[in-house]
Order: sequence, then C-alpha cells, then structure tokens
Amino acid sequence: MRQHLLTFTILFPLVGATLIALVGRGIDDRDTRVLALLTTLATFGVSLLVLRDFQTGATGYQMVDRASWVRSLGLQYLVGVDGISLWLV
Repeated sequence: MRQHLLTFTILFPLVGATLIALVGRGIDDRDTRVLALLTTLATFGVSLLVLRDFQTGATGYQMVDRASWVRSLGLQYLVGVDGISLWLV
C-alpha cells in the first residue's frame, strides 16, 4: 500500500475533475465546490501520509510504484519521491 501513495496523489485529482466534468452541470455550484473540496482534502491527506512515511536517512527514491504499461513499446509507469521532490507532493 505504501508504494501506491504517490499514485493516489495523482489519481484523486483526476477522478475528482472527471466527476465534476461529468456531473457538474447536473448539480448546483455549492455541490460542485463541495466535491472539489473533498477531492482536495483527500489528496492532501494522502500527501501527509507520504510525508509521514518518508525515511529521511535513506538515499535514492522511495515509495516507488512501477507498472508495465505498453510492453510492446517498452513503456512503463514509474513514480517515486526523493528528498527534494517530497515537498512538491
């Protein structure tokens, strides 16, 4: 689960934006703002978990999540965090 935290920080805003785009016209502005706020808070919560689980003494990338995407082209999904990029999450 720990290695998927960075993927969740990427997916939560995408899912929230997709939901707002799909149902945004069908609900009032207040509900749209609430959905955006909940998405933001969920993303922030996951980023706090990333901060909590980061080991400051370790070198290199941490919480690496890797998946083969298009094998025939050699494409893969790869995310990780180091000491500099930690504060950008």
